Amino acid sequence: MSDISEYNNGTIKNPCELASYEMPDGRTLIQTIYEDGYVRYNDGWHIVEVDNFCMYVDITGIAVAEITRCNGSCDYEIEDNVN
Repeated sequence: MSDISEYNNGTIKNPCELASYEMPDGRTLIQTIYEDGYVRYNDGWHIVEVDNFCMYVDITGIAVAEITRCNGSCDYEIEDNVN
C-alpha cells in the first residue's frame, strides 16, 4: 500500500492513510486483511484485492486521469515483490 500511496500506512493497531479506511463491518481495511485474508475494496481512487494474503493494490483509471490532468504526466511503475 505504501508503494501506491507513497506513505507509511501505519500498523494494524494504529493504521493511517489507505490502511485506515473503515469497512462496512466497522473494521479497518488492514484489520480485515489481517483477520480474514480476503478483501475486495474500491473507493473510486484505490483498488485493493487480497486473497489468501496475496495483495494487489492499484489506482483506478479515474485516479490516473486526475493525476495526468493535475501534473501533466503520470509516472507509473510496476513492482513485482514476490518472495
